[in-house]
Amino acid sequence: MEDLIFNIQRYCLHDGPGIRTVLFLKGCHLQCRWCSNPESQRFTRELIHKEATCIKCGTCVAKCPQQVFEIREGKLDITRQKCDFCGICVRECSTTSLEISGENPDFDKIMEIILQDKSYYDMSGGGVTLSGGEALAHRAFCRKILTLLKTENIHTAVETSGYTDTQTLIEMLPLIDLFLFDLKHISAEAHLRGTGKDNQLILDNLTTVVSAGANIIIRYTLIPGFNSQPEALSGIADLMKNLNLNEIDILPYHRLGAEKYKNSGRNYELAALLPPEHETMQEVKDYFIKRGIKRVTLY
Repeated sequence: MEDLIFNIQRYCLHDGPGIRTVLFLKGCHLQCRWCSNPESQRFTRELIHKEATCIKCGTCVAKCPQQVFEIREGKLDITRQKCDFCGICVRECSTTSLEISGENPDFDKIMEIILQDKSYYDMSGGGVTLSGGEALAHRAFCRKILTLLKTENIHTAVETSGYTDTQTLIEMLPLIDLFLFDLKHISAEAHLRGTGKDNQLILDNLTTVVSAGANIIIRYTLIPGFNSQPEALSGIADLMKNLNLNEIDILPYHRLGAEKYKNSGRNYELAALLPPEHETMQEVKDYFIKRGIKRVTLY
């Protein structure tokens, strides 16, 4: 399995404390139906076509040696299986409507980008967050970049679903200052329905991290009709109380990633699902506070 990065975002404020740089790694063993970064799911490179900016000029059709593209009835048809990611179409596209998602990490370049903002991290209590996809699916990359960050005395956080090899998790513990632990649902059946996997490994790994004394913030994306019901909220609160976890970030489901599904040749199953109302989010926050969770943050 190849280690691939598909984005580096600077000046982030919602991915751990302070001002942060977030590294997004490609590939995840879960296939969440609501995922806002569908290009993060596969462990391989992908050809992205931004239909909204494409002018159907035919340059990609003429230049592609693999005959990936064809214009039919004013529409650009793409046979993505033929693409060998040579990058010619990306370089030739005058509207930058084509891109390749996923590139091999250049650690010198990554650290150069990160260190540009070292003063901001120090001033704000920020640092670097590894996200994805599932960052911890990339054991060698995580070990190397986290070690480099520790050498520079930079705070490290990892956003994880917890669906990862337990030994990898244990190995990374000394290098991670904060876990942003995404919980989807307490029910194994519902978790399987929503993500394609049950949650036993996730719950076991959460217990492992808690037992090791790690700093953990639970992250919970509220998805109407999936995990917004009282029994789902109660299950998360019960788990947190049992594990003595006192911090949770509650995020609303949104549809900002819907266009990405089209751009990457996927079908977005939840196109008709509306985000939760602000009042609903506030009610959920109040519920967790009443259950004794000490720090509840809405995003």
